[in-house]
This record gives sequence, C-alpha cells and structure tokens, in this order.
Amino acid sequence: MRSFFRNACYLLPVICCLSIPSCDNKQNKIHSSFYYWKTNYHVSTALASQLNEAGIRKIYLRFFDVIWDDETQGPAPVALVGFANSPSDSFEYVPVAFVTNEVLELIPVEKINSLSENILLQIKRHAGNNGMSYTELQLDCDWTEGTKGKYLALVEQVKTALHAENKTLSVTIRLHQVKYASRTGVPDCDRGMLMFYNMGEIGDKEKNSIFNEEDASKYTAFIKDYPLPLDVALPFFSWTIQERNGKPVDLISGTGEEEMLATGFVYTSPAGLKAKKGFFINGHYIRENDVLRFENADLYLCKSAGELLSKNLNPVERSVVLFDLDKGIFHENRKEDIQEVFDLFR
Repeated sequence: MRSFFRNACYLLPVICCLSIPSCDNKQNKIHSSFYYWKTNYHVSTALASQLNEAGIRKIYLRFFDVIWDDETQGPAPVALVGFANSPSDSFEYVPVAFVTNEVLELIPVEKINSLSENILLQIKRHAGNNGMSYTELQLDCDWTEGTKGKYLALVEQVKTALHAENKTLSVTIRLHQVKYASRTGVPDCDRGMLMFYNMGEIGDKEKNSIFNEEDASKYTAFIKDYPLPLDVALPFFSWTIQERNGKPVDLISGTGEEEMLATGFVYTSPAGLKAKKGFFINGHYIRENDVLRFENADLYLCKSAGELLSKNLNPVERSVVLFDLDKGIFHENRKEDIQEVFDLFR
C-alpha cells in the first residue's frame, strides 16, 4: 500500500501537467510581417535573407491607390507599384489597395459594383504579370460615418468575389473606427488590421503625432470588444510635416532631414527647417518660408506602442506588422531588437 501511494505521488505532477492544455502551449501564434509602401518594389537577395533570418515571412504590399479623377468623374488607380526584382517565393504577399475617402464621397452608389470589379481585376492582372500568387487581399480606407454605406457595400462585394476563389479579405481599421464602431459600422470581412498609429493632432508640436501613449490610451479599452479578429500594425517610420503660416499643409514621407538639407534650399530654424525659396522635392512643392518639422517612430517608440497594445488584445492567431519596410532596416537596427517587438505578442 505504501508503495502505491509513493508511486502515485511521483505520478501526480505528471498527471496534473497533462490535464492542463496550456501546460506546453503558452504562446500565441503570430506572423511577423512588414508593410511595403513604396511605388517600386525592390527587396534584394541580401535583404530577403535578413528578413527570413528575423522570422519575417509575410509582406503586405501596396499595389495602388484609388483616387477620384476629376476629368473622368470617376475612380482611377494611380501609383501602381513597379517591380525592380521579382517577388521572392520565401514570402507570402498580401496585395493592398488604398481607396481614398473622397472616392466614396463622390461615387454614385450604383457604381460600387464596378469599383469592386475593377479593383479585383487590377490586382489579379498585376499580380499575374509579376508572378505573384496571393490568398489574401487587403482594402485600406479611412472611411467615415458619412461614407460607411458605400464602403460596407464595397467590402461585401469584394469579399463575396474573393470567397468564390477561396481567398480572404482583410481591411484596415483606425482607432476611431474601433471606439465609434456603432456609428462608423463594422465591415463584413474576414479580418481587420488595426493601425495603431497616427492618432495625434499633426499640428500639436508638443506630441509625436505618429504615436504617443496619452492619445493611444484613449482607445485601448475598446479594442477587445471589436467584433472582428484583429491583426495589428505598429509604427516604424518617419515623416516630414510641412507647415505654412503655422499650420500643417502636407505630409512628406520617405524624405529625411539630411536629404532636405542637401537640397541647399533650407536652413536650420528653432522650429525645424525653413525654406529660403520655393522648390520641388519628391513631387511636393515647398514654398518660400515654409517650415519643415520632422517626426520619427524609431524602434524604441515602436516597442512602446507594442507594449501598450499587446496588453489590450484578445489571444488569437494574428499577423503583427511593422509599417514600413526600408532597405536600411538592418543597418540601423539589430535583428534581435526587431524580434523583441514581435515577441511582445506571443
């Protein structure tokens, strides 16, 4: 009898462990990913290898923007992504179509069906021409309460067409659309992509408008109740705020302070950089006396955003995406530091 109890005591911890499902499965499954938002796709073999070593297998690739064309009085695709090199087989690609809210404001409701068909056709054709396969498509749009009827109809039609091809649809979700879901509506799609950045006032010189914890905290309590499975996107980029007479007039991405100084047209001022005369840079017109102010979301700020967000999510399998991929990412950041951001969600 003593022997039985003694053996039972040895077995008890093993039995207890086997009876608890989470004993060996404490981590959430995530897909480490990046957005690629440039108009020319160029991921070198070396960069692709570095991304793979960092565990990144998925790229959300902006295919084109859909804007309102005043001449044709209809929607039109612009800035179609070009391919400097072929898409790598080592990545899963998600084509992204950005639809401006102006398109939804101006398009007649009876034209939503043709808009859906044209978006799908453009993506299918461009992906096929460049040897890219995909199983998911994403729509990016900052729709409003006033355009929700047309947008929800667009999402429904795109989803129906994709499901017929065994593909899925995700859409981007801004924080105000989470907090005011009953007013802005919830898209009938497979997944949402929560864009956890750009929540501050661009004109506020006291805060980083890309991400600051004070503004972000106003929305986090609503995230768990949002009725879609959510992937998440974190800020990892910089931009230039162009101000005129003290007010922001434009955002310039992909152009840093060094490049601005190298033009020879700007000089340092207490507010940032001030234009000595008018000039164009990367398609943006800078007027004399315009002030250029720089904001940056480096890896430290990206990690801060991840730490806040990860505490306010339901535990589901999801993509965690950094916005956006730059060719110098591994020159300026260690692979291990980037992985730490993704690990916050495991």
